Amino acid sequence: MIFNTAQALKSVLSLFAFFYYFQVNAQAPTTGPSDPSCDAAEVLSLCSDVYTNTPVSTFLTVWSAASLTDVTIDGNAMKLYENVDFLGIETPGPTFLDVSGMTDIHLDIWTPNMTTFRVKLVDFGPDCAFGGGDDTEGEIAMTPALNSWMSVDIPLSDFMAAGLTSTPTKLAQIILSGLPTGTGTVYVDNLLFSGDCDPAMTGAPTTGPSDPSCDAAEVLSLCSDVYTNTPVSTFLTEWSSAALTDVTIDGNAMKLYENVDFLGIET
Repeated sequence: MIFNTAQALKSVLSLFAFFYYFQVNAQAPTTGPSDPSCDAAEVLSLCSDVYTNTPVSTFLTVWSAASLTDVTIDGNAMKLYENVDFLGIETPGPTFLDVSGMTDIHLDIWTPNMTTFRVKLVDFGPDCAFGGGDDTEGEIAMTPALNSWMSVDIPLSDFMAAGLTSTPTKLAQIILSGLPTGTGTVYVDNLLFSGDCDPAMTGAPTTGPSDPSCDAAEVLSLCSDVYTNTPVSTFLTEWSSAALTDVTIDGNAMKLYENVDFLGIET
Protein backbone atom coordinates (compact mmCIF):
# COMPACT_ATOMS: atom_id res chain seq x y z
CA MET A 1 0.00 0.00 0.00
CA ILE A 2 2.84 2.38 0.84
CA PHE A 3 4.52 1.49 -2.47
CA ASN A 4 1.33 2.19 -4.43
CA THR A 5 0.84 5.54 -2.69
CA ALA A 6 4.41 6.57 -3.45
CA GLN A 7 4.04 5.55 -7.07
CA ALA A 8 0.78 7.47 -7.37
CA LEU A 9 2.37 10.56 -5.84
CA LYS A 10 5.32 10.25 -8.22
CA SER A 11 2.94 10.05 -11.18
CA VAL A 12 1.00 13.11 -10.02
CA LEU A 13 4.23 15.09 -9.57
CA SER A 14 5.48 14.03 -12.99
CA LEU A 15 2.18 15.07 -14.58
CA PHE A 16 2.34 18.42 -12.77
CA ALA A 17 5.91 18.96 -13.97
CA PHE A 18 4.88 18.20 -17.54
CA PHE A 19 1.98 20.65 -17.51
CA TYR A 20 4.13 23.29 -15.80
CA TYR A 21 6.81 22.88 -18.49
CA PHE A 22 4.19 23.02 -21.22
CA GLN A 23 2.63 26.15 -19.76
CA VAL A 24 5.96 27.96 -19.39
CA ASN A 25 7.20 26.95 -22.82
CA ALA A 26 3.93 27.03 -24.77
CA GLN A 27 4.69 30.43 -26.20
CA ALA A 28 8.02 29.62 -27.79
CA PRO A 29 8.96 29.09 -31.44
CA THR A 30 9.19 25.51 -32.65
CA THR A 31 11.16 26.40 -35.78
CA GLY A 32 13.89 28.88 -36.56
CA PRO A 33 13.57 31.88 -38.89
CA SER A 34 14.32 31.72 -42.60
CA ASP A 35 18.02 32.00 -43.37
CA PRO A 36 19.14 35.44 -44.56
CA SER A 37 20.16 35.40 -48.21
CA CYS A 38 22.85 38.08 -48.39
CA ASP A 39 26.18 37.14 -49.92
CA ALA A 40 28.77 36.59 -47.19
CA ALA A 41 30.95 39.31 -48.70
CA GLU A 42 28.17 41.81 -47.95
CA VAL A 43 27.70 40.80 -44.32
CA LEU A 44 29.20 41.58 -40.93
CA SER A 45 27.51 39.03 -38.68
CA LEU A 46 27.32 39.07 -34.88
CA CYS A 47 24.98 36.14 -34.22
CA SER A 48 24.05 33.74 -37.00
CA ASP A 49 24.55 30.11 -38.01
CA VAL A 50 24.61 31.18 -41.66
CA TYR A 51 27.77 33.32 -41.59
CA THR A 52 31.09 33.48 -39.77
CA ASN A 53 30.49 35.72 -36.76
CA THR A 54 32.74 38.59 -35.76
CA PRO A 55 33.67 38.62 -32.04
CA VAL A 56 31.25 40.22 -29.58
CA SER A 57 32.38 41.30 -26.11
CA THR A 58 29.02 40.40 -24.54
CA PHE A 59 25.43 39.75 -25.55
CA LEU A 60 24.24 40.96 -22.13
CA THR A 61 26.09 43.83 -20.47
CA VAL A 62 26.30 44.02 -16.68
CA TRP A 63 24.06 47.09 -16.73
CA SER A 64 21.28 45.34 -18.65
CA ALA A 65 17.83 44.84 -17.13
CA ALA A 66 17.07 41.44 -18.68
CA SER A 67 18.21 37.82 -18.58
CA LEU A 68 19.87 35.81 -21.36
CA THR A 69 19.78 32.12 -22.24
CA ASP A 70 21.53 30.54 -25.22
CA VAL A 71 19.02 28.16 -26.81
CA THR A 72 18.87 25.96 -29.89
CA ILE A 73 15.55 25.54 -31.70
CA ASP A 74 15.17 23.43 -34.80
CA GLY A 75 18.96 23.36 -35.16
CA ASN A 76 19.26 27.15 -34.88
CA ALA A 77 21.41 28.58 -32.09
CA MET A 78 19.87 31.85 -30.89
CA LYS A 79 19.51 34.20 -27.94
CA LEU A 80 16.52 34.13 -25.60
CA TYR A 81 16.05 37.35 -23.64
CA GLU A 82 13.51 37.38 -20.81
CA ASN A 83 12.26 39.92 -18.26
CA VAL A 84 13.34 42.59 -20.73
CA ASP A 85 13.37 46.26 -19.83
CA PHE A 86 16.52 47.06 -21.81
CA LEU A 87 19.66 45.12 -22.69
CA GLY A 88 23.04 45.95 -24.11
CA ILE A 89 25.14 44.07 -26.65
CA GLU A 90 28.70 45.38 -26.76
CA THR A 91 31.21 44.96 -29.56
CA PRO A 92 34.94 44.65 -28.82
CA GLY A 93 37.05 47.66 -27.86
CA PRO A 94 39.24 49.54 -28.15
CA THR A 95 38.48 50.10 -31.86
CA PHE A 96 34.90 48.77 -31.91
CA LEU A 97 33.11 47.99 -35.20
CA ASP A 98 33.28 49.93 -38.43
CA VAL A 99 30.00 49.40 -40.29
CA SER A 100 30.41 52.38 -42.59
CA GLY A 101 30.45 50.02 -45.58
CA MET A 102 27.04 48.59 -44.64
CA THR A 103 23.56 49.90 -45.36
CA ASP A 104 21.25 47.97 -43.02
CA ILE A 105 21.02 46.15 -39.71
CA HIS A 106 19.10 42.88 -39.80
CA LEU A 107 17.77 40.68 -37.03
CA ASP A 108 15.04 38.07 -36.71
CA ILE A 109 12.83 38.29 -33.64
CA TRP A 110 10.07 36.14 -32.15
CA THR A 111 8.08 37.40 -29.17
CA PRO A 112 4.92 36.21 -27.43
CA ASN A 113 4.19 39.45 -25.60
CA MET A 114 6.20 42.52 -26.63
CA THR A 115 3.95 45.27 -27.99
CA THR A 116 6.87 47.60 -28.75
CA PHE A 117 10.41 46.64 -29.78
CA ARG A 118 13.27 49.13 -30.03
CA VAL A 119 16.74 48.95 -31.53
CA LYS A 120 19.35 51.56 -30.60
CA LEU A 121 22.84 51.94 -32.08
CA VAL A 122 25.51 53.76 -30.06
CA ASP A 123 28.73 55.10 -31.65
CA PHE A 124 31.48 56.14 -29.21
CA GLY A 125 33.04 58.48 -31.77
CA PRO A 126 36.69 59.11 -32.67
CA ASP A 127 37.90 59.01 -29.06
CA CYS A 128 36.52 55.44 -28.68
CA ALA A 129 35.37 56.26 -25.15
CA PHE A 130 31.97 56.42 -23.49
CA GLY A 131 31.04 59.95 -22.49
CA GLY A 132 33.90 61.57 -24.31
CA GLY A 133 31.69 64.27 -25.77
CA ASP A 134 31.52 62.78 -29.26
CA ASP A 135 29.11 59.87 -28.60
CA THR A 136 26.02 59.69 -30.80
CA GLU A 137 23.06 57.33 -30.88
CA GLY A 138 19.87 56.67 -32.76
CA GLU A 139 16.87 54.52 -31.85
CA ILE A 140 14.10 52.99 -33.97
CA ALA A 141 10.85 51.61 -32.52
CA MET A 142 8.45 49.15 -34.13
CA THR A 143 5.42 47.01 -33.37
CA PRO A 144 6.42 43.36 -33.66
CA ALA A 145 4.27 40.51 -34.86
CA LEU A 146 3.35 38.18 -31.98
CA ASN A 147 4.08 34.44 -31.92
CA SER A 148 5.74 34.38 -35.31
CA TRP A 149 9.19 35.15 -36.69
CA MET A 150 9.61 38.71 -37.91
CA SER A 151 12.55 39.76 -40.07
CA VAL A 152 13.64 43.26 -39.12
CA ASP A 153 15.67 45.23 -41.68
CA ILE A 154 16.40 48.83 -40.74
CA PRO A 155 18.44 51.14 -42.96
CA LEU A 156 21.34 52.72 -41.07
CA SER A 157 20.18 56.03 -42.55
CA ASP A 158 17.09 55.78 -40.31
CA PHE A 159 19.34 55.74 -37.23
CA MET A 160 21.21 58.74 -38.61
CA ALA A 161 17.90 60.57 -38.97
CA ALA A 162 17.19 59.65 -35.34
CA GLY A 163 20.44 61.00 -33.90
CA LEU A 164 23.54 59.27 -35.22
CA THR A 165 25.77 61.81 -36.93
CA SER A 166 27.06 59.36 -39.52
CA THR A 167 27.18 55.68 -40.39
CA PRO A 168 28.95 54.19 -37.35
CA THR A 169 32.70 53.71 -37.61
CA LYS A 170 33.09 53.16 -33.85
CA LEU A 171 29.96 51.13 -33.13
CA ALA A 172 30.17 50.15 -29.47
CA GLN A 173 26.68 49.11 -28.41
CA ILE A 174 23.42 47.71 -29.72
CA ILE A 175 20.67 48.28 -27.17
CA LEU A 176 17.36 46.41 -27.38
CA SER A 177 14.34 47.41 -25.32
CA GLY A 178 10.58 47.49 -25.45
CA LEU A 179 7.21 47.11 -23.79
CA PRO A 180 5.88 45.71 -21.51
CA THR A 181 8.62 47.03 -19.22
CA GLY A 182 10.47 44.32 -17.35
CA THR A 183 8.40 41.37 -18.57
CA GLY A 184 9.17 41.19 -22.28
CA THR A 185 10.37 37.96 -23.87
CA VAL A 186 12.14 37.90 -27.23
CA TYR A 187 14.14 35.36 -29.22
CA VAL A 188 16.85 36.92 -31.39
CA ASP A 189 18.65 35.28 -34.32
CA ASN A 190 20.65 36.41 -37.36
CA LEU A 191 21.85 39.70 -35.87
CA LEU A 192 24.01 41.21 -38.60
CA PHE A 193 24.88 44.25 -40.69
CA SER A 194 24.59 43.98 -44.45
CA GLY A 195 25.05 45.79 -47.69
CA ASP A 196 22.05 46.54 -49.89
CA CYS A 197 21.28 42.89 -50.49
CA ASP A 198 18.30 41.83 -48.40
CA PRO A 199 15.33 40.76 -50.55
CA ALA A 200 12.95 42.19 -47.93
CA MET A 201 14.22 45.67 -48.74
CA THR A 202 14.50 45.27 -52.51
CA GLY A 203 12.16 47.68 -54.28
CA ALA A 204 11.74 49.93 -51.23
CA PRO A 205 11.03 53.54 -52.19
CA THR A 206 13.87 56.03 -52.10
CA THR A 207 11.60 59.09 -52.32
CA GLY A 208 8.26 60.02 -50.83
CA PRO A 209 5.03 60.56 -52.79
CA SER A 210 3.98 63.93 -54.13
CA ASP A 211 2.28 66.11 -51.54
CA PRO A 212 -1.51 66.22 -51.74
CA SER A 213 -2.78 69.64 -52.80
CA CYS A 214 -6.14 69.94 -51.05
CA ASP A 215 -6.70 73.02 -48.95
CA ALA A 216 -6.26 72.23 -45.23
CA ALA A 217 -9.80 73.43 -44.50
CA GLU A 218 -11.12 70.63 -46.72
CA VAL A 219 -9.05 67.85 -45.15
CA LEU A 220 -9.33 65.49 -42.17
CA SER A 221 -5.92 63.81 -42.09
CA LEU A 222 -4.90 60.66 -40.21
CA CYS A 223 -1.31 60.22 -41.38
CA SER A 224 0.45 62.97 -43.31
CA ASP A 225 3.34 65.41 -42.95
CA VAL A 226 1.39 67.96 -44.98
CA TYR A 227 -1.58 68.49 -42.66
CA THR A 228 -2.32 68.47 -38.94
CA ASN A 229 -3.36 64.89 -38.14
CA THR A 230 -6.41 64.00 -36.11
CA PRO A 231 -5.73 61.47 -33.31
CA VAL A 232 -5.76 57.76 -34.19
CA SER A 233 -6.11 55.11 -31.50
CA THR A 234 -3.76 52.72 -33.26
CA PHE A 235 -2.28 52.13 -36.69
CA LEU A 236 -2.04 48.38 -35.94
CA THR A 237 -4.76 46.78 -33.86
CA GLU A 238 -3.87 43.88 -31.58
CA TRP A 239 -5.95 41.56 -33.76
CA SER A 240 -4.02 42.46 -36.92
CA SER A 241 -2.00 39.88 -38.79
CA ALA A 242 0.88 42.11 -39.89
CA ALA A 243 3.90 44.02 -38.57
CA LEU A 244 4.29 47.79 -38.43
CA THR A 245 7.41 49.95 -38.53
CA ASP A 246 7.47 53.74 -38.52
CA VAL A 247 10.00 54.78 -41.18
CA THR A 248 11.24 58.01 -42.70
CA ILE A 249 12.15 58.08 -46.40
CA ASP A 250 13.40 61.22 -48.08
CA GLY A 251 12.16 63.26 -45.12
CA ASN A 252 8.67 61.71 -45.24
CA ALA A 253 7.39 59.92 -42.11
CA MET A 254 5.25 56.96 -43.15
CA LYS A 255 4.04 53.51 -42.16
CA LEU A 256 5.70 50.30 -43.37
CA TYR A 257 3.48 47.23 -43.09
CA GLU A 258 5.09 43.80 -43.60
CA ASN A 259 3.99 40.15 -43.42
CA VAL A 260 0.47 41.39 -44.22
CA ASP A 261 -2.58 39.16 -44.12
CA PHE A 262 -4.89 41.85 -42.78
CA LEU A 263 -4.44 44.86 -40.51
CA GLY A 264 -6.70 47.26 -38.69
CA ILE A 265 -6.41 51.00 -38.09
CA GLU A 266 -8.78 52.21 -35.36
CA THR A 267 -9.96 55.73 -34.64
